[in-house]
Amino acid sequence: MNLSEGFRESWDMIIHNKLRTFLTMLGMNIGVAAVIAVMATGLMARAAVMTGVESIGTSLIWVRANMNAYEDRKSAVYMRPEDLNALADAAKGAWVSPLLRGRSTMGYHGYQDIANIYGVWPTYSRLWNVPTASGRFITEQDIERRNKVIVMGYNTAKLFFPDEANPVGNVVNLGSQAFTVVGIMAQRERSAIGDGSDDDTSYLPYETFANIYDWGPFGGVRVMAIYFKVQDIAQLDATAFQIGQYLYSKYGDYKGKPRFSVQKAEENINTFNKVFDVLTVVISLIAGISLLVGGIGIMNIMLVAVSERTREIGIRKAIGATRADILAQFLVEAIIICLVGGGIGIFVGLGVAYAVAALQRWVYVFPLIGVTLGVGVSMAIGLFFGIYPSMKAARLDPVVALTKE
Repeated sequence: MNLSEGFRESWDMIIHNKLRTFLTMLGMNIGVAAVIAVMATGLMARAAVMTGVESIGTSLIWVRANMNAYEDRKSAVYMRPEDLNALADAAKGAWVSPLLRGRSTMGYHGYQDIANIYGVWPTYSRLWNVPTASGRFITEQDIERRNKVIVMGYNTAKLFFPDEANPVGNVVNLGSQAFTVVGIMAQRERSAIGDGSDDDTSYLPYETFANIYDWGPFGGVRVMAIYFKVQDIAQLDATAFQIGQYLYSKYGDYKGKPRFSVQKAEENINTFNKVFDVLTVVISLIAGISLLVGGIGIMNIMLVAVSERTREIGIRKAIGATRADILAQFLVEAIIICLVGGGIGIFVGLGVAYAVAALQRWVYVFPLIGVTLGVGVSMAIGLFFGIYPSMKAARLDPVVALTKE
C-alpha cells in the first residue's frame, strides 16, 4: 500500500464516522487553540507594555520613600525641598524633576469635580516624554514667579470644556484660587512603568503647588518622589549610586533597611520580561494539558477502531497486506485526525487572539512560534498516541481476525 492510498483510505474512514471524529478532535482543537491564544496574548501584552516603556527610555531613575522598610506609614521619612539641589548636583547634569502629588476640587462656571494634581518642574515633560496637544507645558518663568498656571490632562480638559476646541486661556478654580490654563496634555496610554499619572492628571509648577498645599500635618513640604534621566546611559549606574549615597549619608537607614528606594527603569524592564516569560510558560503548560487529554482520546478511539475493524484487518492480511501496511494505515489515520484537529485549533486560537487585540486596542502580533508549535505538537501526538493502536492492529493474526464476529 503506497502513501497516497493510505491517506485516501484513512480520510474515507474519518468522513464515514463524522461525529466520532469530531468528538475525538475536540480535545485537540481546544488544546491547540488555548496554547496559541495564550502565546499570542502574552506577546501582544508584552509589546503593549514595552511600547510604553520604550517611550520613556531605560535611562530613568526614580527615588521614593522605601515603604518596605517600615511597619506602618507613620514611620516613613520623605525628602525635603533642600534635598533637590543636592540631588541634582549628585546626578551630574541629568534632567531632574521632583513630584508633589495631591487632589483638589476643580471648578469652572459652576461645575466642580475632584482632580488629580501634580506639582513638577519644567523638565518633567522631557523625563517622561509627555507632549502637550495645545498650548505649552510649565516653564522656568512659571517656577521663578510662582505663576498660578495649570496644564490640564486630556480627559480633564474634555470634562470641563466639552464644547471648546482649545481651552487654553480659560481660568479654573482649584479650591479658592484661580489658575490660568496654559496647556492641554496630549492623549496617552498609561505605561506599566510610570509615576501614576494619566489623562486625568493636571500639572502645576512645583513651587506654586508647594505654596498652596496645606503641609501642616507633615510639618512642612515633603517631596513624595524625585525623578532623574541621565543623558548618557553609561552614567546610569554611577548616577544611581551617587543618589543613594547622598540619601543614606543624610537619612541613614531604618532597622537595617535604607529609608529610600533608588530604582532604575532598566531593572523594571528586565523584571517585566521575566514575569511575562514565566507566565507564558506556566499558562502554556496548563493549556497543554488539554493536548494530552486530546491525545489520550485519540488513542482510545483508535483502539475502538481496531476492535471494530478486526475482520477487515484479517481480510487485508489474507490477500497480502503486510504488517507495515496495516501499521501505516492506522498511523496515518491518527496523524490526519491530529493535524485536522490541530489546524482547526490554530484558526480558533488566532481568532481569539485577534478578538483580544481588538478589545484591548493592542497591535495584533502573529504568534509564529505558537502556530509552529501547534502543528508540531499535533503531529507528535498523532505519532505517539497512534503507534500503540497501529501496532496492535498490525500484530493481529489473520486467522483469528477472520473468525472475529
